[in-house]
Amino acid sequence: MITRLLQWWGRRNKSLRLLHELKAEMEEQSRLLRQINNRTKIIVQRMKDVARELDELETEVSENTDVVESAVTLIESLSQQIKDAGTDPARLQALTDKLDANSKKLAAAVVANTNAPDFGDDEG
Repeated sequence: MITRLLQWWGRRNKSLRLLHELKAEMEEQSRLLRQINNRTKIIVQRMKDVARELDELETEVSENTDVVESAVTLIESLSQQIKDAGTDPARLQALTDKLDANSKKLAAAVVANTNAPDFGDDEG
């Protein structure tokens, strides 16, 4: 009877140790899963940020393309107008004035829509 009791007690203690080890392993797995979940959330947020930045960049490129196409059209038009004016001083002066005005508009548009580069501290 005592032998059986000791055997039962040994099996019980072994089972309790196994349960304790299993619990510790499950807690570690749970901790690791929480870390994976947190890192996944960070990755998803970064992907959303990148997608938003890409959308903004696409919009800027589209706007810049429109400006470039407008400038090309203007230059082509002025080139043709100069050819059409020939050697008429009055017409050439009018084109010169128009070119100066358009150059100022274009320069202002470039300045207004361009971020100045950051070269750091100028004191260094």
